[in-house]
Amino acid sequence: MGNRNSLGTERSKQVSDSSRELWEQVGQLADRADNFCCASLLGLPAKVHAEQLALGMADIRDALRALYIEATGDDPWTDE
Repeated sequence: MGNRNSLGTERSKQVSDSSRELWEQVGQLADRADNFCCASLLGLPAKVHAEQLALGMADIRDALRALYIEATGDDPWTDE
């Protein structure tokens, strides 16, 4: 039975490491979104800011979707 407990502990560590990596990526995406919020204070022309915001948010959206798919195994954005 000692092996069963050690296997369970190892499995928990793997899930925990995987979860930690996922949340690290979510945190990085939140930082990127925050950078766009701060960029609005730089006094750039509105057109330039809007174009960069649209591009950047599309990247963040795609990354969040990929994380969701990785975490759940489900892809609700793909038509079947």
